[in-house]
Amino acid sequence: MYWSKALKITVITDKFRSFRFFKLRGAIKVVIDDDVPEDLRMLDKFWKVRPFLDRILQGCKSLNRPDCASIDEQMIPFTGACPYRQYLPMKPNPVGIKNFVCATADGIVLDFELYQGTNALIEKVEEPEGLGLGSLVIEHLCQTLHRGTKVYYDRSENV
Repeated sequence: MYWSKALKITVITDKFRSFRFFKLRGAIKVVIDDDVPEDLRMLDKFWKVRPFLDRILQGCKSLNRPDCASIDEQMIPFTGACPYRQYLPMKPNPVGIKNFVCATADGIVLDFELYQGTNALIEKVEEPEGLGLGSLVIEHLCQTLHRGTKVYYDRSENV
């Protein structure tokens, strides 16, 4: 993407050739595997990148909360082999990691949750009895919003 003619970012392309960039990106390791307990590995499918995700989430949650927000799903394009990869044929990027996002009208992300299955969301909501996936997502992502915030979401069952 950085090296394409239409989207070229010279700050990056002047410093790195694409081959070197992808080689370095493939060597990044966020956590030491032996430091993560086995039970945490079973609960969190994203344990290998969790410190990185938590840092991004911390920045999102530190932003000012607006009077209205939107909750929707997005696909993070990813075609590698992983058990949490989703296929949603109606999305512009149909293959990837499903991400539920709470954002402002300007598109600034306030909170997000990577999809790991309904059971992972049930553990994050106070009273999950009788709630479907969409309701669980809305309940979870609204926890960081102020009381009285107007929330817009798609009526579909997914969210």
